[in-house]
This record gives sequence, structure tokens and C-alpha cells, in this order.
Amino acid sequence: MQQTTIQVPNSLKQISSERPILLTIGNFDGVHLGHQHILKHLKKECIARNFLLVVMTFFPHPQEILGKVSDFSYLCSRNEKFEKLKFFGADEVVAISFNRDFSTMGPATFLEDYVLVHDKLKKLALGHDFSFGANKTGTHQFVQNYFQENKTKNLCQNIELEIMSEFRTQGDIVSSSKIRKFLFEGNIKAANTYLGYGYSVRGPVIKGDGRGRTIGFPTANIDYAERKCLPGRGVYITQTKYKENIFHSVTNIGLNPTFLDQNILRVETHILDFEEQIYGEFVEVKFLDRLRSEVKFQNKEELIFQINEDVKKARNYFQGNFS
Repeated sequence: MQQTTIQVPNSLKQISSERPILLTIGNFDGVHLGHQHILKHLKKECIARNFLLVVMTFFPHPQEILGKVSDFSYLCSRNEKFEKLKFFGADEVVAISFNRDFSTMGPATFLEDYVLVHDKLKKLALGHDFSFGANKTGTHQFVQNYFQENKTKNLCQNIELEIMSEFRTQGDIVSSSKIRKFLFEGNIKAANTYLGYGYSVRGPVIKGDGRGRTIGFPTANIDYAERKCLPGRGVYITQTKYKENIFHSVTNIGLNPTFLDQNILRVETHILDFEEQIYGEFVEVKFLDRLRSEVKFQNKEELIFQINEDVKKARNYFQGNFS
């Protein structure tokens, strides 16, 4: 059972509001602590001034379309990003479809065609490192100059501009690229710290080769979203959400090298003390800690022994005895 695609407006013009609008713009991949800091700050202001907080974002991500990172992967799927933006304070989300033609648009055209199109827009807030338009020429300074030069026109009359300060945790700037690096390294604790929540992978359960059940450890094989950023290959302590219930689990991300010779990365989760058949059902697996790297075992017996050890450590973790 696939999750229903969330529908959001693709233009600020489609937002129906009698309240003044405070608009912020960005990619917001991961909706991490830095993004949350921005949303919390702006939401507080919106409540005090009775403004509507609107977030404008882009999908696909510019890095995917422009090919600056050949193996670009998302911290959030489209649905996940919209859900988290709303959860952390956005009243409305506008998703602009990003393509190569859009990437060549000049910054003034972007402002005039996508931003300054709603008569209720009263404030624009931009992140400290955000820029837009062809070759990222739409800098903070460009916007400030544009507003100054056009302040007498109805186009941007009395629209406030705020440049948000950078956000740090443990003295370090929080960024989506750093979180991806942590995930690739299998450093799930650091990734979760920068995210401000437990990183997860979601999708329907599909049929695998059924080998886990034959050795006493049935697994749910997750059909995760294309280009979803996966933690580095290995075994993790996780929680699996199924039908609003949370179960303890152990999840392997890897190529299953003991039995298979394929280059297909799998996400397989063994839900502790769980016997239901859930093929086709939608689940979400949240990563809590890493147990070990992926290993190719000499035989089935070695694998079974190690899985037993992994399960014991996971149970100890959930009992508060993990180290």
C-alpha cells in the first residue's frame, strides 16, 4: 500500500489568505535543526503579528537537476519534506518545480514572477546562505538593492526583508550536506543530532528472497524512495512504525553478501517479537544507533550466531543497558 502523494500549491498566487503573509524560501532538505530554528523564529513572529507563515521550496532539488553531485540523494522524500515543514510551523507550503529552464531564470524575474505576486505578502525572510536565480546571482545584497530601487512601486512596497543568522550546534554550522556525510559514514547518532529527530526510511514492504524466515529471523524488505539517502552499509538498532504502532527492530542495510552476488542495496528490518505477514503494507523505520558494519560470513551458522548477538544488543539497548 503506497502512501498517498501530498498535494501542495505550486504558486504563491494559489494561497488564499486575508492575513498578511510572511514568506521564507529554501530547499529545506531534511528540515534539520537549522531549518527548524528558522521556522520556530518566524512562527513566533507570525503568531504575534497574526501573519500566515508560507514556505516556498523546490522539487526536485537543484543539485539533482544540475548534476553538481552525480549521486545526489535526499534526506527527505517530497512527502516527508512537506509533512515536516508543516509539523515545524509552516501554515502553507508552496512547491516550485525545478528544471533546467527554471535554473536559467534571472533573479529579478524570479522575484517578479514567483515572489511578488501576492498582495498580502508583507515580509520575506531568507536563510543566511540562500541564493537564487541563474548562477546564484540572487544574493541577499541583490534582494536588498532590488527592494530599495523598487520601493516606490506597488510591486514591493512596504515589504520587509530579513536575513536569518546561521545556526550552529556544538559550535558547528548545521547543513544538509554534513548530515548526508554522517549517514554515509554510518554515524547515525551525529546525523540525528543535527537533524533534531531520528532519521528514517519509509515505504511498502515487498517480497524478498524469504531467506530470513528460514533461519528464524524474518525480515521486512522496504521498497524505499528513489534517491533516498541511506545510512552506510551495516546493521542498526531501529524502531519500526506500522499502523501507528511502534516496534523494536534490527535493520540491515547492505548487499546481503553471504548469499547474494548483486549490487542491489537492500533495507531489511527484523521486527522483534513480531509474526505478522505485512507484504504490501507501508512501514517507517527510524534509525537509533549502529551495531556493526556489513560482514560476509563463511556459512549460515556464523550468520545466525551474529544475528542472535545483534538482537541481544538491541534488546539491551531498549532496556537501557546498551554501550
